[in-house]
Amino acid sequence: MTLTDVEKQRLLAEHFLLRHLSEKDLSALAKRAEIKAFGADETIFRRGDAAAHMMVVVNGRVQISSPSHEGDKIIFATMNPGDVFGEIALIDGHERSTDAIANEATEVLALQRDDFIKTLENNPKLTIDLLRVLCMRIRQTNELLEDFGSSTFGMELKNC
Repeated sequence: MTLTDVEKQRLLAEHFLLRHLSEKDLSALAKRAEIKAFGADETIFRRGDAAAHMMVVVNGRVQISSPSHEGDKIIFATMNPGDVFGEIALIDGHERSTDAIANEATEVLALQRDDFIKTLENNPKLTIDLLRVLCMRIRQTNELLEDFGSSTFGMELKNC
């Protein structure tokens, strides 16, 4: 699928992280954003990879997961059209913290880290929105850990 710059801009403008951008900033990001295609079960990135992009799902689905210590994988989310992923490592510049695998034929709109950081530096409202999203994800992770901790604690009590 080929998207025009206007279609890219429209897709970016729909996302709550980017809703505070000016038309000029959105247009500039859209012009630099690239469409990348992945086949079913194809790796988009792996935990530990260098982070160079934040992505918006154009079509298809992407599973965000991480390998567990037991060798299984922990599935954190399934991203659908319009969803953004990859923003954590994109912001802090560290390696990817999860795997992203296309569940089916998938296309994403990829924003380069340097372009996005320049936009954040010039848009405090966007930066605050992004902090809110990151805090929400930390809270969700804490809830998962609490649930896991109480079930493990319960098993330990039964074994006493």
